Amino acid sequence: MFNLKSLLYDFRITAGWFFWVPLLMIPLLALVGYLVWRDVEATTRTLLGVFELWLPILLGIMVSPLMSAEHDARFYELRQSYPESPLRVPLQRTFLSLIYFVLLWLLALIAFRISYGAFDLAVLILPVAPALFAGSLSLLIGTFSRNSFIPAVAIFAYILFDYQTAGAFTGPLYLMNGFLSNGTDLLLNRTLLVVASVVLVMINSAIHVYRKNSARRSPVSAH
Repeated sequence: MFNLKSLLYDFRITAGWFFWVPLLMIPLLALVGYLVWRDVEATTRTLLGVFELWLPILLGIMVSPLMSAEHDARFYELRQSYPESPLRVPLQRTFLSLIYFVLLWLLALIAFRISYGAFDLAVLILPVAPALFAGSLSLLIGTFSRNSFIPAVAIFAYILFDYQTAGAFTGPLYLMNGFLSNGTDLLLNRTLLVVASVVLVMINSAIHVYRKNSARRSPVSAH
């Protein structure tokens, strides 16, 4: 359905400051943390709190332009006319978002390993599910809003609200349950977040299939 050439094309049309700023934030967070905790040992729980808060935020911002690139560049109608599968764009850009997450994760591992030395890898494994959920939600918001900024702002606000309310409104889908539990079993919480991420990707794909098919039937209604 897609190949390296098409992935590089998608990266080229979407990678701007939304991509580079989150990447640069990782070493900055490691440096700030080192300066704050250099005289005291940073605990595993402290590092977990940093990763559970910031990895979802940064990934949500990083992928925010992926679903609105054609609208931002004003060639959405032209892209809809391409003879390609309606699943190609949503699935390819979901795959690209996973690549972005791997880059963030590896950079966090390297930067914080340099700053703090060896630490329990659980602090980087536990935030995987929250980050995937935030990334999937950002992609879906981008599809609905057809704008790069709205998903970034929405994800940032959503995660801070979830943190400030300690999951009082999100319940079993609370993103920071590893660092600050709201009473939900951690394994159940992470499992539900992964399942919810898959559901969001499926909804996003279904919307694109509907829009693509609508454009084929009536180009005027593709907006």
